[in-house]
Amino acid sequence: MVEVILGGTVAKGTLWEVASALRLPLDGAFLVVAAETEPGHDPVPRAESALAVVDVRSVWRLDAELSLGVLSLPDRSRNETVLSVLNRHATGRIGASPVFGELHQASWALQLARLALGSHTRSPGVAQFRDSPIDILVAAAPHAALETARLVLGGLLALPEDELDLLLGTFEAWVRASGSATAAGAELFCHPNTVRYRLRRIEAGTGRTLSHPSDVAELVTAVRGWRELPHSAGL
Repeated sequence: MVEVILGGTVAKGTLWEVASALRLPLDGAFLVVAAETEPGHDPVPRAESALAVVDVRSVWRLDAELSLGVLSLPDRSRNETVLSVLNRHATGRIGASPVFGELHQASWALQLARLALGSHTRSPGVAQFRDSPIDILVAAAPHAALETARLVLGGLLALPEDELDLLLGTFEAWVRASGSATAAGAELFCHPNTVRYRLRRIEAGTGRTLSHPSDVAELVTAVRGWRELPHSAGL
């Protein structure tokens, strides 16, 4: 029955019957999670009972590769609580979708949970796909998003992985700081001039200028695509 919900091809009447049997509403606040499994090993042991303690109903499907869960939250504000519970019980990597409002969207949410799992570098623990217009657009056309990221980021992708992560992380901090090198430096525990130096390297490597809003928009989209979507290094 969980597979029926996640498949996304069921008729509305059948979805109601399945949801009723699983004691899930058709509308509300939901999450889909995808947890990496190993043979004979549950990646989120006791998660169902732990989630029930915080008033979250969950149903699960376990196979050889993934443990898939559909979670029904009392409301959207319970998202952080759910992630905390999953983090405490995770024995492997977990990807989570953004919170969504209608059960028939579960198949779409599963795609986002898989993408979050694929880009997840920490182990164990949970990574949630960010709920923003740019991220959703990136997920809607992942192949085009990656090709665009490669085109925009250009020569930066030839850098060693740790160096590339440093530059992209600095750019993301600068964006969060509304373009303030001082505020970004405070977040990154480095001098504002260090932030400015790294940003100049990004400009040189991409041919974009951070004083041009359209160039910044391209870089934000490219960095989100590169960070959120699974890809092979150097490709």
